[in-house]
Amino acid sequence: MIWEILGPFGIVFLILLWVFVGFSLKYIDQIVDEGRIVKTVLMWSVMAFAGITVGFFMAADSFTGGCALALILGMIVTKKIDSKLWVIFIMIVLGAYISFLNILVMAAVALIANFIEVVIVFIIVFVMSVLDELFHDFSAKKKGIIKKIGDRRLFMKIMAVIMAFVFSFVLWFHAIAWLLFDITYEITAYSYIKKVQKSRNPPNE
Repeated sequence: MIWEILGPFGIVFLILLWVFVGFSLKYIDQIVDEGRIVKTVLMWSVMAFAGITVGFFMAADSFTGGCALALILGMIVTKKIDSKLWVIFIMIVLGAYISFLNILVMAAVALIANFIEVVIVFIIVFVMSVLDELFHDFSAKKKGIIKKIGDRRLFMKIMAVIMAFVFSFVLWFHAIAWLLFDITYEITAYSYIKKVQKSRNPPNE
């Protein structure tokens, strides 16, 4: 496996990548849907770095490959791809994925993620993500603990931990990576909302 070669550095880099992708997805979402104003160079740098690095780990890591493909399909099914920025970002990811697959085929075929493992992760992540969205919509009309569970989208978070115990190809750091990805996504959303609220309601001098 790739982790036998990359060692602790690779594990740390993968976790940090998932954290960065959690930020990047919400960052792009805010640009597209919420009118967040950013510098053009910064926006393209974020999209390029996230897309290329995700593409590499999709080719070399079964968990990342399955998750990324499930997230892309989920965006298509939920009609989230409503801007050319999303189209470009997904093209960068898939382009990098195909490119690194070809490179690994020629240079180190043993490092390519197992296709069956990718499919298993893909199915589980897609189903759990859909359940999270359905329960979130259902809980929006509720109060108390049901609403809190729906707001936290716990199905996939719990499943990420379970998968680390059930499947030999899903390791402990994959579960940590997913949880931090989700947390970073939520923190990015929350911090921007607070920033907007503060700009609209400046403190009295």
